[in-house]
Amino acid sequence: MKILILFIVPVYLLSCSLDSLSGKIEELDEEKVKKEYCKKRDWDYSKMKNDVCVVIDSEFKHFASIGTFASDRGCMGEECYFGGNYGSLSELTPKALEHYGWGDKSKRKELARKWTTEIVYVWESALTSKPSRGFSESEYFDPQVSEKDGSIHVKLWIREPAGMLNQSDYRLAEVIYSSKGEISSIKNLRNKTVFPEDE
Repeated sequence: MKILILFIVPVYLLSCSLDSLSGKIEELDEEKVKKEYCKKRDWDYSKMKNDVCVVIDSEFKHFASIGTFASDRGCMGEECYFGGNYGSLSELTPKALEHYGWGDKSKRKELARKWTTEIVYVWESALTSKPSRGFSESEYFDPQVSEKDGSIHVKLWIREPAGMLNQSDYRLAEVIYSSKGEISSIKNLRNKTVFPEDE
């Protein structure tokens, strides 16, 4: 009887451990995340719900980007949520990318491109087509992805949120991912401002 009990207990504990882990990485609901975030911050949800921004991308349904609204800029990122944990984008990206298939080297370039355009720059606009004015054909390019010594590099143009000035602000950026799916660096390579009279 003792042998039987010792056999059953470890199997039960292992089962509980696996169930609890898989239960944390689940498809998220924006309203539920917003309520939980207000609770975490000790905010009155009924008063703050319109000032909290939550974005869950259709391709990354288990990951939430959370921010707060600023009248002169729009939503500004504060934290992210994945697998039952709040944290910064850098902290949660490796685990999230692992969940979405980073271990398959053939998927890394496309995964890095989507993660960059939809998650890293969720509060800005990653350009995937040339703006109607201000850019020459030789200057603009769609997001470019390359691999160098095991790292994945994503270079792209970003449009910053509209501010109070009558102008459009852009920047050329590069995001580098390590072979482990970590964000090694985010670089701003160039800034560009386009005014209404610019062609």
